[in-house]
Amino acid sequence: MLLDIANKAIGSLDFSIQVFVTCLCDPEAVPVIPNCEVKVERPHVAQLLESFIMPRTNIEAGKGRGDGGVGVAVSGPTALATEAQNAVARVPAAITRRLGGLALHTEIFNL
Repeated sequence: MLLDIANKAIGSLDFSIQVFVTCLCDPEAVPVIPNCEVKVERPHVAQLLESFIMPRTNIEAGKGRGDGGVGVAVSGPTALATEAQNAVARVPAAITRRLGGLALHTEIFNL
């Protein structure tokens, strides 16, 4: 499904996909997906979100791209979903407006 989404988004959206492998499985089994990076580590959601949104806002000038917003999708255990919810909640409203909005989608599962 990610491959289909990535192929349809090429040229029309600014997007990136990061897959974090945190289990004893084969990271090489992740298919090649455009604009996708596979890392064998636990994600740090707040750091990822900040590094993604800060270049898209110009706080000093009070201007941002405002070109459709930012979506964050997280799938994993409850702790990861909670970390993502907290990271999104900490983004100031002024920055969210400059981004054109900030949305969060979570899917929780436990092994």
